[in-house]
Amino acid sequence: TIEAGYILRELDAHKKLERILVLVPARLATKWKKELDTKFDEQFEKVKGRDLLDQARKIASGQEPESFRWIVSYESVRSDEIRNALDSAQLPLDILIADEAHRMRNSESLQHKIGAVLSRCADAAIFLSATPVMNKLEDLWQLLKLLSPEEFSFWEVFRRRIHSNQFILAAQRALSIQPPRWEEAQKQIERFATSTDGPHTANDFLLSVQERLRSTKHSKREMIELQSDLGRLSPIGHVVSRTRKA
Repeated sequence: TIEAGYILRELDAHKKLERILVLVPARLATKWKKELDTKFDEQFEKVKGRDLLDQARKIASGQEPESFRWIVSYESVRSDEIRNALDSAQLPLDILIADEAHRMRNSESLQHKIGAVLSRCADAAIFLSATPVMNKLEDLWQLLKLLSPEEFSFWEVFRRRIHSNQFILAAQRALSIQPPRWEEAQKQIERFATSTDGPHTANDFLLSVQERLRSTKHSKREMIELQSDLGRLSPIGHVVSRTRKA
């Protein structure tokens, strides 16, 4: 909730957001409303699927869409009638926030299909989940396809990116222990550079990271920046942000 609130505030500072939809499990709707109010002074209204249906019908009849900040549950929008109406009207959303997004991992489920429609309607989308991979890697792929269907249309492309990403993660782990394992980090980044979905070895940013890895003397600030830049090399890092308690 806190991360989503910060992103919401940042986007609103750049461009006034007119229509925001927060999609959550029914049991979390009250919690979201309270935390957005108390922590960010953002007033949201809890609504039902029929409210989205009414908005879609108004747009379909030629009326201008209303401004709103709504919280709606997966359970109340889980119907073909609502999905088809929203898809037809293309309800304009400035931002969609979906909590417990792993609920949409099954491409055959109504929750996935309504998530696909709402994602297409939204200028920006944030998916939140503590368990984006519940059973198999395809779970994450299905969520990324909702976020960026053009980029993640094909399983094999996604699989190659995940394969390349493991070298980035290994390099970050090598630097996180004390003392840092510099040679191991260098080796992993070299493997990433030559992997199927890695960047060309002449990539300027990659060369900068490799050069800094060859030096074992860094201030605390420089180490943090190096760790961050390793993350920027990730072939899925521009879509996925992982926050750990540590």
